[in-house]
Amino acid sequence: MIVRMKLKEKSNKLTQILMSALIASFYIFGENSFGSIILFIIAIMIFIAMAVEYNFRIPVKIEYFHKVILIFTLYCFISATWAIRADYAIEKGVTLIKILVCMSILYSYYSVRRNAPEELFSALLWASLIVVFYSYIFYGKDLIIGIILRGKRLENTFSNVNAIGMISGVMIIISMFKVIYDKCMKYLIFDILAVILILATSSRKALLMVFIGVFLLFLFKNFNKNIFKDMFRIVVISIIAFFLIRWMMSLEAFSGIGKRMNGMIALFTGKGAIDSSSWLRYEYIKLGIDIFKKNPVFGVGMGNARLFVASNYGHDSYLHNNYVELLADGGIFGFIIYYYIYYIIIKDLIKYFRYREKYTVVVIVLVLMQLIMDYGSVSYYYKNAIFYFLIFFICIRKMKERKRSGTVSFD
Repeated sequence: MIVRMKLKEKSNKLTQILMSALIASFYIFGENSFGSIILFIIAIMIFIAMAVEYNFRIPVKIEYFHKVILIFTLYCFISATWAIRADYAIEKGVTLIKILVCMSILYSYYSVRRNAPEELFSALLWASLIVVFYSYIFYGKDLIIGIILRGKRLENTFSNVNAIGMISGVMIIISMFKVIYDKCMKYLIFDILAVILILATSSRKALLMVFIGVFLLFLFKNFNKNIFKDMFRIVVISIIAFFLIRWMMSLEAFSGIGKRMNGMIALFTGKGAIDSSSWLRYEYIKLGIDIFKKNPVFGVGMGNARLFVASNYGHDSYLHNNYVELLADGGIFGFIIYYYIYYIIIKDLIKYFRYREKYTVVVIVLVLMQLIMDYGSVSYYYKNAIFYFLIFFICIRKMKERKRSGTVSFD
């Protein structure tokens, strides 16, 4: 019995290490087809570790997570029948089916783990640390600091710099959760490295993620039943955050990302200089809406909007907006099928909030962040997006278990 328990403990530790490596590979090999091979290899290794841990009685769970993603995957394949380029739609379906198979192994493992949310967020935190450290090794600290001081931006190399900025932002949110809820300060030193990296990437999405995410963490922590007191808190914190952001944007270290933020704001207000990146993204959105208007029901086929970008702008690109991309590619049907996943997640988070787990607050923050970030990126076929769905559904599953056992909420 003791030997068996030690074997299970070692197997679990190995799985946690493998999970951290797997998540990190989403970003380190983000621009490399080798990343799919890494995903498959690590998923198989986790499957073997899981088989050993559970004495080869592998728990198989087919739940909402699998069903909703499978339905969307099938829609990608079906859209090939009317797509301009059928191979683009099939490619998206094949990518999603591969991801789903690998993620199903992970889901089966964590669905029966008592502390699954904590283990998943621990793996995500360590994975983000790996990506941050790898970025410093790859670019070099001198280049990163120099880029910030010159008000420039890191180039896309091993991964998209926005993706690097985003995973750095996720690390800050999780570590700040530990600070606010657990009084755990040991990760703060790494947050400094993550903030510097975000500045070097000049990622507007990552900066917004950090500010909004940390704001929501404080809000949830201090939330009470006195609505007037809560409203006063929200107003005060919002005013402080506004002036803090304005002050930070005036600093030399923030000049690069400040210019990009000002360019984005100018796009909406019509005042000031619009940067080329914001203008191009705005043009993509207009193009995507035009495609949708002409093909409102089923779209032009998954992955096919890029053909219109190529014909209009002379280069191959997606629309840099998940909402518009889905409307253009999949029409209203594709859009509804995909965002129905978020509808289920949000509905259940509200329904079972009374039975929340310790990390439910982080899940809520990340759900909101994903929905906000989808405005500036296409995410529906990426491994990290499906992995976040896995985390969300596992957390909801644990909340349902708490309801069945009559365990009231974590405070």
